[in-house]
Amino acid sequence: MDANKYTAWNIGTEDTPCYVTVMEANKIFNISKVSRVDQDSEKGYQRVLSEKRANDIAQYLNDGNIIPGSIILSAQEGFHVSYNKQSMELELEPNNSSLFVIDGQHRLWGASKCEQEIYLPVCIFTNLELKQEVQYFLDINSNQKGVPKTLRIELLKFLSEPDSTDEVLNRLFNDLGNDTSSALFNKISP
Repeated sequence: MDANKYTAWNIGTEDTPCYVTVMEANKIFNISKVSRVDQDSEKGYQRVLSEKRANDIAQYLNDGNIIPGSIILSAQEGFHVSYNKQSMELELEPNNSSLFVIDGQHRLWGASKCEQEIYLPVCIFTNLELKQEVQYFLDINSNQKGVPKTLRIELLKFLSEPDSTDEVLNRLFNDLGNDTSSALFNKISP
């Protein structure tokens, strides 16, 4: 397949096409840009980039992990996107324009810093206006909930080594809460 052609699926609507494919992180990085509030107060909507977060993601990927979450992009005016429904082939032609990163700037930057080539799932919207891009950004980032700290601590039991400090503390907590002779019996809960 040509360097600018990808197997893809159109999961969008007639008015709002959205193509899902997989691309090399460095390729996405080279043909995309981020519209940040701190750089363009009129049109920018992305948060400030955290280099530490991107470096942590790069290390996570370099350690052999994968990131299954999609990078969400919007083709800007002048960025030609064509799709052949029969062959499921998506062709991208930047033509001195780019794709805006709606979501995933830290994952993308981290992946582009990796030692090996990283492939990322990508959703590419076409025909979006700025207002729609901002709405998607808000929808994605306002409705996500972080995992509560108490649940994260509880889930460490699945990751802890048998004699690790975390596992010893977890066993102690459970013993104190479940032993009928304990002063904390039925008084504590994860």
